[in-house]
Amino acid sequence: RARPQPQLPAAATVRKPATQQPVRFIEFLQGTQSPAPEVHAIAVAKYFDIRRAPNRRQAQRELQDALKQYPNSPILHFWHGVTLESMRQWKPALEAYQRAAEHHSDPLTLNGVGAAQRGLGLLKEATTTFRDSVTRYPDFLLTHSELAEAYVTAGNLPAAVKALDQSLKLFPFQPDTSVRRAHLGFLAGDPISDVRDRIAEAMQLEPDSPSLYWLLGQCLENEGETDRSIRAYETALEIDPRFVAALLSLGPALLQAGRIDEAEKRLNQLRVVAPNHPMLPSADSELQRLRSKRNE
Repeated sequence: RARPQPQLPAAATVRKPATQQPVRFIEFLQGTQSPAPEVHAIAVAKYFDIRRAPNRRQAQRELQDALKQYPNSPILHFWHGVTLESMRQWKPALEAYQRAAEHHSDPLTLNGVGAAQRGLGLLKEATTTFRDSVTRYPDFLLTHSELAEAYVTAGNLPAAVKALDQSLKLFPFQPDTSVRRAHLGFLAGDPISDVRDRIAEAMQLEPDSPSLYWLLGQCLENEGETDRSIRAYETALEIDPRFVAALLSLGPALLQAGRIDEAEKRLNQLRVVAPNHPMLPSADSELQRLRSKRNE
């Protein structure tokens, strides 16, 4: 998941390297115009994107070189944590984020600590960290979402729903939060009518969300409206033909409606998009059973 980037100080300027040749990160830092060059560590995200760098290990080494010169730089420790997290090296990532937090506390750093704890399976500690971050930085949107996902990972859906409700009170026009709230409400067992209302509200903010149409299809199926659920799944696939959840739901819905040939077509489409999906064998078995029954 992409992290919002802390802003550079307004008075600072970054000199763009004149050459197109690779520039070592420490050299890039030294080329900045600022009384404290280490504050420009964050600029690495713009100059040379750590999360998607072709050689993340090189990024790690260059950050380590920079840390030798600026061992107390919270931003350097933070981005070192980001680099390690992107490589799923959870334990050193946690240590890097904790070093950053020792020198400077901010919501991004606390979120990094929580994410690394979650990666290590320390779900109780991660939830505590995100909850602390929400308490200390209630105006930081990402923290609310991270807390909700920590509760989801821990299997506490009611708490996750509550966290998103709090987020929506503070930030009522956030499409991603609204979509996720509708999904979690469905999973947590909210009344279908309430979920339908949430879907309608979220669609006002995110009208082209395939996941919302898939969720609408789930609600309609739950209410026994198979034909309308099929139309909802098909709409999701018009938006994103590779949306696995809709493909997976549409096949069985078509089989239930007796539209066997269409179901086979959609299952073949799923086979292309997700050839190793664990639900394919059972779907194929049901398809063959209904086809044999039709030919009797």
